[in-house]
Amino acid sequence: MSAEDATGENPASDVPRPAVGAAVGRLLGGGLLLLCAAVLVHQFAGLRAAALASSVCLVLCYAIGLGLTGWRERGLLAAAAAITAAALLAAPAPGALIEHSLQRAAFLAAFMILIGLLRVGASRSASVLALGDYLTRQPPGRRYLAVHAGSHIMGLLLNFGTLSLIGPLIMRGVEATRADEPAAAAIREQRQLSALIRGFSWVIAWSPTAVTQALIPVVIVGADPIALAGMGALVAVAILPLGWLNDRAVGRRARRRLARDGLLPAGIRRTFPRAAAVRFSLVCLALIGGCVLIVLASGAIVIVGLMLMAPLVTLAWLWVQSRTARTAGAGPAGGGAFAARIGEVATDSIPRSMPEALTLSTGGYCGLMLAGLLDPAGIGEWLQPERLPAVAIYLLVVAAVPLLSQLAVPPIMTATFFGSLLIGLPGLDLDPTLLGFAFVMGWCLNLTGSPFGTTALLLGRATGVKETAMTWRWNGLFTLASFAAVTGAVFLFSA
Repeated sequence: MSAEDATGENPASDVPRPAVGAAVGRLLGGGLLLLCAAVLVHQFAGLRAAALASSVCLVLCYAIGLGLTGWRERGLLAAAAAITAAALLAAPAPGALIEHSLQRAAFLAAFMILIGLLRVGASRSASVLALGDYLTRQPPGRRYLAVHAGSHIMGLLLNFGTLSLIGPLIMRGVEATRADEPAAAAIREQRQLSALIRGFSWVIAWSPTAVTQALIPVVIVGADPIALAGMGALVAVAILPLGWLNDRAVGRRARRRLARDGLLPAGIRRTFPRAAAVRFSLVCLALIGGCVLIVLASGAIVIVGLMLMAPLVTLAWLWVQSRTARTAGAGPAGGGAFAARIGEVATDSIPRSMPEALTLSTGGYCGLMLAGLLDPAGIGEWLQPERLPAVAIYLLVVAAVPLLSQLAVPPIMTATFFGSLLIGLPGLDLDPTLLGFAFVMGWCLNLTGSPFGTTALLLGRATGVKETAMTWRWNGLFTLASFAAVTGAVFLFSA
C-alpha cells in the first residue's frame, strides 16, 4: 500500500483558497475557535457572557480576516455597517437590537465553520476515495437516483453536514478518473454534484429538522406545520423525476459530443468496496448517533447537536487516518502527524472558511436589523398588495426569495421581513399555511439557483467548484422547471 493509499491524500483534491499567512492564520484561527466555543457554551449553558464574547470575537475576526474576503463579503459588511449606523440614529433601543442581531450572526458563522470541518476528514479519507470512484463508475441513470435520494435522506438527519461529507466523496471519485478520461470526468462532476444539490436542497421542503420548518410557522402566525410539511413533501417527490429527466438530457448531449470527439469513457464498473463503505458508514453513524444523544440529553435542537459533533467526529477521523498511515509505514511514529494535522486545521483550514462564514452571518445580521428597524405595516400601505389576488401574492413570494438571493439577500431575511409584513396586513385574504408554503418553496429554489445560497457556499468550499457554475450554469434550467412545478402546486393547493 502506497502512502497515498494509506492516507488518502491527493493534492488535487485540495480546494484552492486565498493564501493565509502564518501570523494571520494563527490569530484568525484562534479567534474563530473562540467564537465557536462561545456560541456552543451559550447554546448549552445559556450564559449571556458567552453570547457577548461570541459577538466580540465575530467583530474582531471580521477585522482580522478582511484580507481573505472578496467583493461579495465586503459589500455585505458595508451594508451591515450602514444598517447599524441607521439603527443607532433611528431605533428606539439600538443596543438591544444590535446585541441580538450580532448573537444570531455569531451563531450562523459558527455553524458554517463547524459543519465545514467535516470536509477536512472527508477530503483525506481513502474510504471516501474508494466509494467516490465506485459511485462515479456506475451507470448514469442509476447514479443520479442514488445521489439524489441519498443526499435527500442524509439531509434529513445530518442537515448541511451532508454536503461536507458527500461533496468530497464525489470529487475524490471524479479525480480518480480525470487523468484517463478528462472530458468524461468533467461531465461526471457536473451531473453528480447537480444530483447532490437537488436532492439536498429539496429536503427542506418537508423535513422537521430543517430551519424552514422551524422558522416559517413562527414567522407566519397561523401556518399549520403538518400541512406545510405534507405539501412540501409532495412537491419534493415530484422534483425527483424532473431532475432525473434533466440529467438524462444533459447526459445524451454530452455522450454525442464525446462520441464525435472519440472520447467516450470505457464504462468500467468497480467492485463494491465493502470495507470502505463500512468505515464511511461508521463515520456517519457516529455523527448521527452522537447528535441524537446530545439532543436527547440536553434538549438542544438538531443543528446545535450537529455543530458539537462535527469537530469531535473530525478529530477522531483524522486520528484514525494518522494511525492508519503509521501502520502502513507512510507516516511518522508517535503522534507527530496527528498533531501537525490538527495544527494545519486550526491555522489554515478554519481561517480559509472565513469568506463563507462571513457571508452567511452578515446576511443574517442585516435581515434581523432591517426587521427591527422598518415598519411592515407602513410599507404594506405603500405597496397596497390587497389589489392582487392571493395566488399572485403566493407566486410573487416564491419568486422573490431566489431573486433577492441573487443580490446576496439571504432567505432568512426575506422570509422574516416579508412574512411579518404580509401576515400582519389587514384586508389581505391570505391563507397562512399557503403563504408559509410559498416561502419554503422559494427557499428551495434559492438553494439550487443562487450562488449565494448556503448549499452553493458549502459545496463551493468542499469541492472548489465555482458557485456560479453549480447554480446558474448547471442548475439554471432545472430551477426554472422547478419553479413551473411549484407554480402548478400553488394553484392546485389554492384551489
